[in-house]
Amino acid sequence: MLKIPEQAIECFEELTGTHVSCYVHSPIFTQALKYRIHNSIPCSEMKQISEKYCIHFDCLGLCRNAWKFPEGCVKLCHAGILEWVMPIMREGKLLCLLTTGCRRPPHGEIPEELILIRADTPVHPLDLSAIPRTERKELFRTMEAFRQLAARLLQWYEKMSCGDFAESDLSRGDLIRLIINREASKQITLEGLAKKIHLSPSRTAHLVKEETGQSFMELLMENRLEYAANLLKNTVRSVSEIASDCGFGSVANFHRMFRKYYRLTPLAYRKAPSRPLFQRVKENFDSFS
Repeated sequence: MLKIPEQAIECFEELTGTHVSCYVHSPIFTQALKYRIHNSIPCSEMKQISEKYCIHFDCLGLCRNAWKFPEGCVKLCHAGILEWVMPIMREGKLLCLLTTGCRRPPHGEIPEELILIRADTPVHPLDLSAIPRTERKELFRTMEAFRQLAARLLQWYEKMSCGDFAESDLSRGDLIRLIINREASKQITLEGLAKKIHLSPSRTAHLVKEETGQSFMELLMENRLEYAANLLKNTVRSVSEIASDCGFGSVANFHRMFRKYYRLTPLAYRKAPSRPLFQRVKENFDSFS
């Protein structure tokens, strides 16, 4: 079941010829979509020049105002790149923002039926001649397919968040990861995990190590830190808010653990060029205390 989001996205990409990136705001999506950063070649070139404008447009603009376009929109960034944008929301809360592209805008105007969000005057237009130009038919076809993908991912999220699946749908290792991922911000303990999988704490500790190669505490802290890293890159929440949202007892402890894991402070990580979460520095990272 943890592979469903990636499988659904890959199917969408094959059908549309686009590439999907995700701004993750939910811990449940973090585990399944943590490698899908917004990092296409032209976007990476643009971010080397003015990443702060990209962050301002996407995080301050699109993510914050996703409720204004629940059925999706198209965006035209300050580099002149067109992408489709689709929020996944539940009860008014943004769970994940999907973007897909990239294309040059069509000749003429964007059809009025589509919501267009345009950046301010381009800061540094790129040479986009190698990027395909979209047309009216593709604009509507990709948007409708994007809505279907978002509905599929929301359906998956709801199943995972309420436990509406058979244990046979997940391996024991994936079940453990899911529970810890889902409960990481709620001060879950080894005893609490043991109750959820109907085993003793000692047997649960052995099972966690056997199935994941990590101790319970290592796995819990890894989930919290990866969710925190997502929030640092995908939102404009303060460090103190993120520390609280991710289950850390204090900002000082959050700073200490984040720096140990990523070799950067939270603010330095936010300002650093985007990179996949798995490219973290793990030297001298033997255990959590």
